Amino acid sequence: MDAVIRPRRLAWLTLTWIALTGALGPCALFKPADPEAPTGTALVGDYSQYDSTLATMRRAVEAKGALNSRQLYVDALATEADAPGAAFRALFDELTRSRYLSQGGVNVPASWLRPQEETFLDDLIANNQGSEYRMTWERYPAGGEETLGETQVRIFRRYAVFIVQPSTGASQPYLEGWAALRLVRSGTRWVVTEWDDRELPAPSPNTKSFGLVRLESQ
Repeated sequence: MDAVIRPRRLAWLTLTWIALTGALGPCALFKPADPEAPTGTALVGDYSQYDSTLATMRRAVEAKGALNSRQLYVDALATEADAPGAAFRALFDELTRSRYLSQGGVNVPASWLRPQEETFLDDLIANNQGSEYRMTWERYPAGGEETLGETQVRIFRRYAVFIVQPSTGASQPYLEGWAALRLVRSGTRWVVTEWDDRELPAPSPNTKSFGLVRLESQ
């Protein structure tokens, strides 16, 4: 009986030694799983009209960094090559400046350029993890008379970003405001050269403007 047990015991000890020392190389059973590659179809940006550029930016915000959505937003911002002397910049409402300083902020730049906008976008993507965004653009007649040309426009749009809970579909307002936007046509693309951000006269409670969140992302 002992002669039968001993070979079995030796075989068990051998298998244990192999598992502990990795003598046979990595074992799939204990190998950490490789991270999954992003799935889905890459988003396609449309910059052929000034409103389609804004729609592309909206879709990029709603995608929260998935696939190529971040690049879609960045591509909507004018570079020096697109508009010599008029690359993208954002401006701040005086009310936004006051709100930011009153909550302990210390630096309000005179203007906000493309690199800072990319930092802001990364911050916006990282905020509210586990939730989704829904964004809207609407014409804002109270902004004034729009200037529409063949190669450049100045338009007024009210914006809103909502936080949406995926499990229930419930939403709450997050960002609200309006903007005086300047866009130019560069080749076949309309790109944003200036975002002059403004506070709404009566925003929803506990909401922020794009301008305030930009400043908070510094």
